[in-house]
Amino acid sequence: KKMHSNNGIFALVILLSCGISLTIGQTSVLFLGNSYTFTNNLPEKLTSIAAGFGDDVYTDMYAYGGYTISSHYFDPNSKDLVDSMDWNYVVLQAQSQELATEEIVVTTVDDAKKVNDIVYENSNCTDLLLYVHWGNEDDYEPYHTWIRNNHEYLANELDRSLVPVNTAWDIIKNTTSIQLYKSDGRHPSTAGTYLAACTFYASIFRKSPVGSSYISSLDPNDATLLQQAAHDAVFGNISRWNLRPPVANYTNFQYSVDGTTVTFENHSPIKGVFYEWDFGDCMEQTSDLENPTVVYEVNRLYEVQVLVTSSCGFTDRSIIQVSVGGSQIPVECDGNTIIETTDTLILSESTISDSTNMNTVSSAELIEYDDDNTISGIENEEQEYSYTSETEQTIENSENEESAISMASMCVVSLFFIFGLYL
Repeated sequence: KKMHSNNGIFALVILLSCGISLTIGQTSVLFLGNSYTFTNNLPEKLTSIAAGFGDDVYTDMYAYGGYTISSHYFDPNSKDLVDSMDWNYVVLQAQSQELATEEIVVTTVDDAKKVNDIVYENSNCTDLLLYVHWGNEDDYEPYHTWIRNNHEYLANELDRSLVPVNTAWDIIKNTTSIQLYKSDGRHPSTAGTYLAACTFYASIFRKSPVGSSYISSLDPNDATLLQQAAHDAVFGNISRWNLRPPVANYTNFQYSVDGTTVTFENHSPIKGVFYEWDFGDCMEQTSDLENPTVVYEVNRLYEVQVLVTSSCGFTDRSIIQVSVGGSQIPVECDGNTIIETTDTLILSESTISDSTNMNTVSSAELIEYDDDNTISGIENEEQEYSYTSETEQTIENSENEESAISMASMCVVSLFFIFGLYL
């Protein structure tokens, strides 16, 4: 049986001659598979699950009963569909017995590499996903494990990603009584296809399918168990599947400070091609370098923003709080001029040492400090503070000194008064 999801050959002709126009934010997925893909319409279930979470997915499918990886390489229709647009994802599914061997067949690896080349040549931004299917019900092991192992080998050879439906299948089979197979013991039941669709959703969007409002015709409790199994399979060991985030992280920047000079360095594993920096200062300095250096006027806390664009048009934005001179005073601007400001620090139950008595007291005081981080004093109190990083403040209590002087003066006056009476 041959299956094309867009109403057969007519839709295929329209697709190839006119192309496809996707809406902004829509994720496109092409399935190249066989009966394991078109049974219960896996692409349609993926679309429905995604829609419930507000994710817009366009899918297409070219699937023929019994098709192998080699079949898709030699079928010009498969290549034409790959070339029809710049897909976000192309899913490649092996025939049920193709990778169910203790050792992978060399020609299968070679043909998978050729399909991978076709996908890459059409768009180097397309991610090829290998659909890791399950073993037959009657002879589940060791074939189920061989299928997973061979897919992992293939993914390493191609440097591509895996969709671990096989692992989700294990979870459900070992922990529930949900029937994942149709009566033939090979093809997926509705629950089996739904489980696969949940696993694809988690793998593509890096989001959990748990809580999906779309449950097909399933019992709600069974649907929840299938969603959770897909979640656990994908996120339980995500590095093993070599899954890439839907929008890569291009903005893992670190910075170093030398005086008022700040240097940024990109530590992102995936590099962008365009960089737009806004250094957050009053002079409105910018840069288009990957690893820029900026010189600030004064010690302040600056909010630096960088927008990175990849060769595939993906963007990633990051905001970096940069403290120059250890300052925690946010910069304030009046045009290109820095506004002289003071900042406020509230010490809650902080330790304050009295330098006169060397007694330690606990208090919650309001302290204002100037631009150079020195303490200016507390309103309505004649106390001088020295600010330390340990947040301990040394108090020289001028009121105590004045009180001591006043008491001494009173004693002198009293002595003169008594001495006068005595005379």
